[in-house]
Amino acid sequence: MKSIGTIFNESKTLLKENLHNTLIATILFNLAFNLLAYLSGGIGVVLIALPITFGFSVAFLQMVRNNQPIELAQVVAPLKAKNYWGILITYGWSALYIALWSLLFIVPGIYKALTYSLAPYIVADNPEITGKEALKKSEEMMKGHIGRLLGIWGIFVLAIYLIFIVLFWILVIDLIASVIFCWLPAVPYVLNICLAIIVSGVFLIITPFYFIVMAKFYEDVKGAYEAAK
Repeated sequence: MKSIGTIFNESKTLLKENLHNTLIATILFNLAFNLLAYLSGGIGVVLIALPITFGFSVAFLQMVRNNQPIELAQVVAPLKAKNYWGILITYGWSALYIALWSLLFIVPGIYKALTYSLAPYIVADNPEITGKEALKKSEEMMKGHIGRLLGIWGIFVLAIYLIFIVLFWILVIDLIASVIFCWLPAVPYVLNICLAIIVSGVFLIITPFYFIVMAKFYEDVKGAYEAAK
């Protein structure tokens, strides 16, 4: 089994090698997701954005496996796939079980989210599998790997937390600058534009990096699971 550090280092190298193509795919993914959410609300997110998210995960999985640039066609492929409804049902069952476990306490909910995290990749490798079967197999494969995935998620949560702290102080500086340079109306606008560019740039890197890390993690867990049979 690979350590968290090894997975992160390999993911960083792969992201660097395919940065241009990956950034384009991420921009298009974010635009499509947010546009659908804005125009159609929850229905668009469920019927279109979730399959696109699934396709995004699969595209990065193929990139990890083949060590080649992400293929944009794979991102939208689930919208016309034979197992389209199976993909939605898998996400639906996962969300339902996590919500029900979360009613007991937040920890059981997080635990279930961890155990079900591999379900989309399992469906990608086994298109004929049902949603419940994918969740069950994900639970089986995650035995002994919960701690590693918790560590991976924890690193990303901490990174986002630190980013928001930095953004908070940038906003404070922005407000102070707005008062000091009130005689120069353009200053606040310039600072806001810079802030928007920084935020967009950071998340354009974090988003694909997370998907690469998760694909690497799945491949590692899958290898260990198959070797143990």
